[in-house]
Amino acid sequence: MKLVRFNEINENEYLEYILEWEKANETIIPGASDRKGRSFIEMIEKWKANESRHMYQEGKVPSTLYFLTENDRTIIGSLDFRYELNEQLLVHGGDIGYGVRPTRRREGNCSLMLKKFIEMNKDKNIGRVLLTCDESNIGSIKTIEKCKGILENTIEINGKRVRRYWIGIE
Repeated sequence: MKLVRFNEINENEYLEYILEWEKANETIIPGASDRKGRSFIEMIEKWKANESRHMYQEGKVPSTLYFLTENDRTIIGSLDFRYELNEQLLVHGGDIGYGVRPTRRREGNCSLMLKKFIEMNKDKNIGRVLLTCDESNIGSIKTIEKCKGILENTIEINGKRVRRYWIGIE
C-alpha cells in the first residue's frame, strides 16, 4: 500500500471511494475528502487551494490531503495533514484527521496510513503532531496508541469527552 498526495489519484478511483461513503450515509472523515456535490475537477482545485495561505482568510489553516491506495490503485482511506494548529484545532481536531472507507475498517488501515505519514515526514522538522478523538471512539484510540501517541489529557467539549494525543515525528 502507498500513501499518495491527492494529485496522484484519478477520478474513477476517487468516485468509487467517495460513493461508498455516501451510500453508507456516514459523515465523511476527514471532511477535506467530502465532495459535497463538487465534480472531481472542482475537488482537485479545492485540494490545491487548501494548501495555500488563502485558507487563513476562511479562518482555517493550510493542509494537504493524502490517500492510502492499494497496488491496484483502490483508495482505502484518506488523511488530512494540517500544517499548523489554530486555537480551535489545538482543542479539537489536531494536526491530522483520517478515515477509512466503510468496507475496509478493522483491518489496521488507519494505523498503516498514520505510520506511513510519520515515516514520510521524519526529515521535515515537524517535531510532533496532535491527534484528537472522542473518548467513545475505541478504534481511533487504538490507532493513535499503536502509533505511539502519548495522551496529554481528556477534555469535555459540548458534552463529549475528547482525548488529546501527541505523536513525535523524528
